Amino acid sequence: MYLWNTRELAESLAKGKVSPKEKLLYLIVGQTLYILFSFAPLLASTPIDWIDIGEVISVLSITVIGLYFSYKSNGGESGSGLLEYFVCLTVPLFIKVIVFFWGLYAAFFWTTGFFVAKLPSDLDQVLYYTYKGVTFFVVVAATLFFYWRMSFHIKFIRMNRGS
Repeated sequence: MYLWNTRELAESLAKGKVSPKEKLLYLIVGQTLYILFSFAPLLASTPIDWIDIGEVISVLSITVIGLYFSYKSNGGESGSGLLEYFVCLTVPLFIKVIVFFWGLYAAFFWTTGFFVAKLPSDLDQVLYYTYKGVTFFVVVAATLFFYWRMSFHIKFIRMNRGS
């Protein structure tokens, strides 16, 4: 696996020397780096608690397992086109995730905002962990949904290729 030498990786890809399993590994490493980079500001700017750590570990685990199931749904080592299917399917699946899960998330905060203003201030800690718990649930559920549907659609493509 090339971690720094992009030119050699490009040459290996051009010559067809990168196996589907190696391509999956690049996808897993790339997604993992993206997730860690995305969570870095959260983990660096606020006091870290078990919910934050659980969220990062959950999203990373679901991502690796989801990518593996997508790879298997595509036929594993004998499959082809996983990366192009993954990239193309990401657009409509991610739009659905944003609309549905973040819509629920926004609705939760909008509706609870009316009640929170009327609560005594000694419940701040309870509200803080309630909101963090809801955020954890939404992020984990959205990630699960994304990879479940990704695997489903990739299997559909494999089963209907050339029809």
